[in-house]
Amino acid sequence: ELDRCGCAELNDAPGPMQVEGFQLYEEDDVAFIPLDQECPPQTNMLRSVNSFTWSSERQASEMRNRLIIQNLSSVSTGYYRVCFKHESEVFNVGIISVRPSCTSPLVMAQGS
Repeated sequence: ELDRCGCAELNDAPGPMQVEGFQLYEEDDVAFIPLDQECPPQTNMLRSVNSFTWSSERQASEMRNRLIIQNLSSVSTGYYRVCFKHESEVFNVGIISVRPSCTSPLVMAQGS
């Protein structure tokens, strides 16, 4: 899949989230919803899962073809749909996998 899209190799090191497109603005935003849901058609219906946090500071590239979102994190592991809000529209831009970042010998466990 990486070869097909011309994407760079995967990197396991944490880094900022980057959205690529055209005419991107720092006012654009992302939301993360359960994978079994679809991105809503209107921005006023878009609500992100509460387990995600990210910086309100965004950086649009000079050519406006890349938007960088810093300090993205989640306290819940799993797969989520990424919805992108641009002006008055919402777009499904992909899926994000959240994995635990525990260092060995620690493990992540759920339950009580």
